[in-house]
Amino acid sequence: MPSECEQCGVTSRGAVVREFDGETLCVDCAAPGDCSRCGADTSELTLAGEWLCKSCQNQRREQQESRDLGQHGLGRFADG
Repeated sequence: MPSECEQCGVTSRGAVVREFDGETLCVDCAAPGDCSRCGADTSELTLAGEWLCKSCQNQRREQQESRDLGQHGLGRFADG
């Protein structure tokens, strides 16, 4: 059964619906929050339901790419 936004009624089949401060809301109805990493005001919400400003999203993406590259290098070392 899909979740439904408590404010506008859209279901999770038509939008991203998450729990925000005890309410089930779609991304459009959720009030902007503070970035989870740096605390800056932001209206950027990730699909995972985290408030992250563009700068912190870019930093996280770069960290993930670096981690992925490191894992590939480790795999080549272990195969040798």
